[in-house]
Amino acid sequence: SSSSSSSSSSSSSSAYGDDLALLESPGFMQRAGIDRFSICLGIGSDGVLLMGGPADPEPLRSVGVEHWGLGFAGISVGNASMPAAFCSNTHAESWLRCGALPDSGSTKLLGPEKQVRLLLQQVCDEWPRCSKLSAAGETPREEVVLNLLLECDSWLENSTGLDEMPALHLNLVGGPPENREKSLELPPSAYVRWREQKEVRYVEEDILGLGIFHRRVPIETGHVQRTCYPALATMEFTAQNMGPIWILGLPLFEEFVVGYDFNEKAISFSKAPCGTCNPKASLIVEETQRSESHQRVRTAAPRK
Repeated sequence: SSSSSSSSSSSSSSAYGDDLALLESPGFMQRAGIDRFSICLGIGSDGVLLMGGPADPEPLRSVGVEHWGLGFAGISVGNASMPAAFCSNTHAESWLRCGALPDSGSTKLLGPEKQVRLLLQQVCDEWPRCSKLSAAGETPREEVVLNLLLECDSWLENSTGLDEMPALHLNLVGGPPENREKSLELPPSAYVRWREQKEVRYVEEDILGLGIFHRRVPIETGHVQRTCYPALATMEFTAQNMGPIWILGLPLFEEFVVGYDFNEKAISFSKAPCGTCNPKASLIVEETQRSESHQRVRTAAPRK
């Protein structure tokens, strides 16, 4: 995992505080004279861990002591200018409201249950298919989103694909003195995953042949269904001197090259291509062999 400088963490952590020193004890890279490194996880190609590389002229300063962490001003849905339903703040120290840990070891975006529900509700509001269906019934909007994604095989190829869904904009804030702000766009293809599962139908079976006791038995139809789901999960994680913490996992590292600078104690994000490692290099990050449950939906026809 790229987020932590220690081997353990807990639900209540001192990862954030007034002391902004990071990695006080020199690690392997620092002892080797490596001032910065970056990580990206390519789609359909090898992921790359790059040691060294150019410095970002405007990185976001980490506010972490035990972790590489940033202030978090919530997630805007659809448009970067849309107000976030949680963690938003207007004053210069908005990073004190919530926090975010970029973590290459997590497969999803993780946040408090209440905030994840608010996010899904906003996704429904900004997704015409969902908002129309939600207005016609009494099902909670977050459940309508999940149900539509479970049935994605019925509408993906008959529409514009996932492009009909809104993008998510992660609003990140660096620490002092600059308190730089940066919005990172995650398209629907970054935060929606798909899996294949065998289709079944249920039949009534007479257990004793007496017409009295019956049970429903699943029978495979021979067809395979594609179902989708958001790469979101809930986790309650707070830090001292700050509110809830979000873990920004795989979707972030698939869309951006995430850089870490020891000298500046800062984190950067680039849309540059992930690149590849020289086969002769001594350290190569092999392509992740993802299971079907972690496939990305990139177009109307999902790719493996």
